[in-house]
Amino acid sequence: MPFTFDDLKSKTVVLTGAAWGIGRGLTGGLLDQGLNLVLIDRDAEQLARNTAALGCDKQVTCLHGDLADPDERARLASEIAEVAPSLWGIIHNAGIDPRRPLDRTDTDFMREVMATNVEPAVDLTRQLLPGLRADGGGRIILIGSITFEIGTALLSAYVASKGALVGLARSLAHELGPDGITVNCIEPGAIDVEKNAEQYTDETRRLVLAGQSLQRSLEPGDLLGLICLLLSDASQAISGQVIGVDGGCVHPWAAPSTQEHMVDE
Repeated sequence: MPFTFDDLKSKTVVLTGAAWGIGRGLTGGLLDQGLNLVLIDRDAEQLARNTAALGCDKQVTCLHGDLADPDERARLASEIAEVAPSLWGIIHNAGIDPRRPLDRTDTDFMREVMATNVEPAVDLTRQLLPGLRADGGGRIILIGSITFEIGTALLSAYVASKGALVGLARSLAHELGPDGITVNCIEPGAIDVEKNAEQYTDETRRLVLAGQSLQRSLEPGDLLGLICLLLSDASQAISGQVIGVDGGCVHPWAAPSTQEHMVDE
């Protein structure tokens, strides 16, 4: 069902990890709310294709860079400040989810996952605070994962990174609250994105649905209503919260048998 948050019109929001997956799936719906979007991804070509397909060049600024690189994060923050000196919100969506058993999970691998999944949420938020404060009360949304609540075999680095985002949301909610800035974390369940189409077997899909109260696949658009609510003035008293959008997950798909065929080589 279509919905509109009129107070979002003409406000500027940054969305990271926008070329693929959840980010790609959210872009059109966010633009429909009248938002101006700054889209960030390391895949510049796909980002450009997505934007061209939507046909909303005036509402979109595309920036290319690797958020795992601190120098790139600093450059991107500077470019965002130029195009959006007054910034309403940041949706920290960029992330990677490589699967490895513990005996192949060393500190270098952990750092690689944290560099993409956690460090940009810290750096970009800090560097863009002047813009958020300039708009009189901004919104920060961290995209976590239901895997932090249930644990998932072979995903220890990813699950740990998503747990870090939960802690970050709760802490920053207190720290930034006096500025009128809210900070919340959304934990999606098994969202049907491109990577799943490549990796999921029929048995994996069966187990995912068996582990949900709602017997249908979840799509990026299922997150849109909650994200728009958290961006809007209607959520000005909601901060420091962790909210699941998982179809009523009861998690048998966290078992090794559903994950092992997707282990990275």
